[in-house]
Amino acid sequence: MVTRTLLRRHLAALVVLSLLSGTALLVSYDVVHRSPERVRTSTALAAQQVAAARIALETAHRNAEAAVGKPSSRVTGVGEGFRTQISAADQNLSRAADKQLAGSYGRGELDTVDGLLTVYADAVNQAAGMYGEKPEDMAPGARDELSTMRELRMTEAGSLMHRRVTGMLPRLAKLQERQLEQVRRELEFSTAQRVGWALAEAFLILTGLVLLSATAVLRRRCGRLFNGWLLCGLVLTLVLAVVPVRWTSTTQDRLDTVSTRLTSLEHAATQRNITRTAAEVRHAADTAHGRAGPLLGFGACGVALLVLPATGLLRRLRTDYGKARP
Repeated sequence: MVTRTLLRRHLAALVVLSLLSGTALLVSYDVVHRSPERVRTSTALAAQQVAAARIALETAHRNAEAAVGKPSSRVTGVGEGFRTQISAADQNLSRAADKQLAGSYGRGELDTVDGLLTVYADAVNQAAGMYGEKPEDMAPGARDELSTMRELRMTEAGSLMHRRVTGMLPRLAKLQERQLEQVRRELEFSTAQRVGWALAEAFLILTGLVLLSATAVLRRRCGRLFNGWLLCGLVLTLVLAVVPVRWTSTTQDRLDTVSTRLTSLEHAATQRNITRTAAEVRHAADTAHGRAGPLLGFGACGVALLVLPATGLLRRLRTDYGKARP
């Protein structure tokens, strides 16, 4: 009866610990390994597109100032470079609106910047076209008036671009700051994740100890020196305790790289830097361990960890416990 009670207690403990360890392990693995796909399809794109929009706007304004120049210069148009950069900024703003990470605040800021961009482009086009330098035979007074209007339009354009807090560039800079804060929160290995992995490992260690204890009981009381069912359970416990942790560590290293590279865009954003960052982010996301396949594999191992030792103990309960020594 003592042996029968011991085996039943070991069986109950194994069932409970297998369920707890499997659940904690799968949830913890899934939380980390769903991030690379999110990085690939949303997070990185949002940060990169806002940075690209800022660069395009800064470049467009430099082109506009060069094209319009001083009041005495002869202006024939704002130039193809300006139009190209404005178009690029508009496209990046549209894409960022689909991917942005800052919720209603982000959507509102992007809509505002998009509206300001239309007003800005109109002001620059007027400065370079309607109020551009006219033929030399124009009356001096009219030419001075045009120069004054051109300066006013460029001043208005500069204010729309750079005005503190409400200008396009300050708005995008603030939005980018918030987005990168969200990126860091999403990609960091949080305290909750640490607790989840600690619980998963603790439950697996306890499972291994119970399996060893059950093996000792069978050896001492039932004369079973070797039990293949429990040995398979021990192997599975070791696999589940080591492999997911190693893969998660590798993936988290990749996510830390992504976070660092995206954060670098906040203060050192150039088109070359954005292009290089995009390539590095894609590489990091692509080389992270997968999610769906390993989850199925670890789930199968968890089920086997529950079934195999339980089967071994049930067999002994049915056939050998009556042989136990009191």
